[in-house]
Amino acid sequence: MHRARSLAVAVIASAASLPAYAQFWNAAAEFDITSNPNGVWGYGWLDASLQGPFQPFQQSVLYEGQLPMWFDDHRPHTWRNDRPGTAFGVAPGQLSMHPAANFDAAVVRWVNPDPTETGTLSVTAAFFPGDRGVMRVGVRINEVLRFEALDSGLFTLELPNSDVQTIDFMVWGGYAFGNTPVEATVRVTTDRCIGDFNRDGGVDGSDVADFFETWEAGDLEADLDLSGGVDGADVELFFARWEAGC
Repeated sequence: MHRARSLAVAVIASAASLPAYAQFWNAAAEFDITSNPNGVWGYGWLDASLQGPFQPFQQSVLYEGQLPMWFDDHRPHTWRNDRPGTAFGVAPGQLSMHPAANFDAAVVRWVNPDPTETGTLSVTAAFFPGDRGVMRVGVRINEVLRFEALDSGLFTLELPNSDVQTIDFMVWGGYAFGNTPVEATVRVTTDRCIGDFNRDGGVDGSDVADFFETWEAGDLEADLDLSGGVDGADVELFFARWEAGC
């Protein structure tokens, strides 16, 4: 603990030089078939009019041994290509969305984990032609359609984080050969006071105690550098911000 604290203090330049706190989510990298929702991500479908409620998928399977998939009985599905080569027009590592037989939309939904936090939210969605079918692709924010294209397209937008509750990445309006790859990311940049780890409005010893309790438990809340793991780098970052007063 003392060594990590010393290392942290050594890297402090000034409070003004400290970077904003950023959180980053990647739909393909974080895709998982063990739970739905999966953290901030949910997998499901909407009727083809895009007016009905979001319906979470209830079934998952490891299709053909290498393609993790969420699906519904009327055949909308979302899956990731974990094969070393292209599958059904989807490159390795890409997430694919396939509409239903009645053209209902396959949807990957992002839910804002903290819409009360001030900052900037950036969303990017790249849709690719994929398989031979031609589908409609789009993005809804707070259930309002903000982007629509035929088969492929790129969408980027920045908004105040507090303006966003949900983001839906969607493929619909077709069926046969409907696999459509999508690369979707969300980034939220805030001026969050990392040193106030327990968010009680002050930077003091209670933050140190709470941080180390969380860190020693391996809880990802202590993954302050967003590396995907809880390690010494998070300790250094915490103490750099704590010593700087934020």
